Amino acid sequence: MSEVLAAPVSAPLPPGPLAGQALAIAARLQSVFPPTLFKFNMLPGKINKAEWDRLTSGNQSFLGLGFNGIAPNKDNGSLFGGVASWMLMVATRHNGTPKDRYFGNAQYPGVTLLATTAMAILQGFDAGTGSVVVTACSNLSPDEWGGDSAIIGITLTVPLTLNVDTAILPPTGLGLFEKMAETYNWPVVSGSSDFMTSTWDNPNV
Repeated sequence: MSEVLAAPVSAPLPPGPLAGQALAIAARLQSVFPPTLFKFNMLPGKINKAEWDRLTSGNQSFLGLGFNGIAPNKDNGSLFGGVASWMLMVATRHNGTPKDRYFGNAQYPGVTLLATTAMAILQGFDAGTGSVVVTACSNLSPDEWGGDSAIIGITLTVPLTLNVDTAILPPTGLGLFEKMAETYNWPVVSGSSDFMTSTWDNPNV
């Protein structure tokens, strides 16, 4: 059984607005594609066949969401604004004919229903920082990775504006990274400053 994506209860660091977008989009999808039937996973930036097989293993159908990047606005000043891009993949396992993979059968929906449903529930949805815009939808079923599955890929964009109050939560926590269990060992470089050749141990750990 797949669990609904949610922020960790005891998360040591706040998730921030990008994670908020992912959580909102996932919750929207899982309100229509039930977690009991569709396994949910975050997609890596680049995916190969072995990784795809691992993510989609089992008998459940699949929902995957991946982060593509952010395109900054051209007129940015002191406040950062841009558009975050996300990739959604929805797959159902089919043992039927190519016609079944397109139009579905009594057991599973096909490409056409998966695509129209996902686009309809996401277009215009408020993901916390702005409304989702569907920019592309592709039929990925012919790819050999999918086998007999019906697979769609959808590209989404969500506007994003960043300032200290939205990017660092709570806004008073400018030292939010102080409790990281890290020791920084700077490489020794000939002629470098004392700072770059020193070892800094976090005193707050």
